[in-house]
Amino acid sequence: MPAVDRRLQTAFQVMRSHAMRHIKGEHELYGIITEALLLHKTEARFIIFPQLFIRWSKRHGEKQSTTADFCIGIYDPDNFTSLRLFGGIEVKHATLRMTTQNPFPTELEMEEDRTVQTAIHDARFQAEEQAKSAVKLGYLPKDQPVSWLIFCGPFFTKWSFGPFTPAQLITRSTRPNGSGDYHRAVLVIEEFLTESASLPYTEPYLISERADQGDEDDSDE
Repeated sequence: MPAVDRRLQTAFQVMRSHAMRHIKGEHELYGIITEALLLHKTEARFIIFPQLFIRWSKRHGEKQSTTADFCIGIYDPDNFTSLRLFGGIEVKHATLRMTTQNPFPTELEMEEDRTVQTAIHDARFQAEEQAKSAVKLGYLPKDQPVSWLIFCGPFFTKWSFGPFTPAQLITRSTRPNGSGDYHRAVLVIEEFLTESASLPYTEPYLISERADQGDEDDSDE
């Protein structure tokens, strides 16, 4: 296994040890996520853009904006003042159960945990707005779907957005207003969480478990 894999394994071991109980904020997870992304730098050419500020539109004087925890992409070779993004990452802090349960919760337990599911769905609205903004600025293609990773603590799931219709691109996903779609969507999610016994469509993965499996595969060879 390459040295970078070993460093990542060590980081994951720290997460799963007593120290994980103190990793509660979003920013405390950034280092682990960055290290995981760096594993792929040998296979693909990309730049990690942390805390990327994205204006809502190209309109002169536009004051509305959104900030993605991470975006992945490159500088546009034809215009170095612009970006070509491949996707993004939205991060939510670990839940109380993640920081207190012993042994550490499993992926299946998190799939059935409504607090985790609520956090993932809330983050989905933020990620969707980030994707819309990036499309409108020309950072993402208009005619292709794009994927966002959504983390809740060390667990993550993948969500795809787009292609967006013109009507979707003018509607903010997280803007609080009395008649907007956002509040209705939140109510629908809350109703679903109340009525449903399981939530199969947001299956969370634990990044340390994925790394462990890769380590076992290497040893078998």
